Amino acid sequence: MRLVVDTNVLLSALMSAASPSARILALWRNRKFDLLTSAEQPEEIARVTRYPKIRARLPPALAGRLVNRPSRRRHHHQRAATRHGFPRS
Repeated sequence: MRLVVDTNVLLSALMSAASPSARILALWRNRKFDLLTSAEQPEEIARVTRYPKIRARLPPALAGRLVNRPSRRRHHHQRAATRHGFPRS
């Protein structure tokens, strides 16, 4: 199964381990689905994680990994979506 996860859902999951978004991220970490993303999503994550409200809740190192970590499994899928190598842990 493949899913597209909105940036807000992804960031919410990383900021709150008890959130419904975190449960979605846990399923992905347990390889229950492939995470798809648009080519623009890493840029959006870079922009949003610079917001003061987000920076206060999300460790900079984790935000940097989301944006900068190269993906070995990144493939184009359909038009704008690609499999993405967000850190599973």
